[in-house]
Amino acid sequence: MAAVSKVAIAGVGQSRRDSAYNKKGGWKSAVVEAVYEALKDARMDPSDIDGGVVNYHGEAYMGYGGIGPTLAEELGVTPVGIIPIV
Repeated sequence: MAAVSKVAIAGVGQSRRDSAYNKKGGWKSAVVEAVYEALKDARMDPSDIDGGVVNYHGEAYMGYGGIGPTLAEELGVTPVGIIPIV
């Protein structure tokens, strides 16, 4: 991938508060819900994603590591990189 000189926040989204840790899909479904809302807001689809950044409370809080690659897979955008920041 070539170096990126410009970035943009093209859309915003938020999962419903009651869905954040529901029994059906847990945190992954809540994050995917927010991403799809942001894509809808930007009039984009997952194939338009060149990369991403996700902020979270850390592995101790989530009980899970490797959130970036997991979210890329959940969104169907692999091998696009999603970088976690804590």
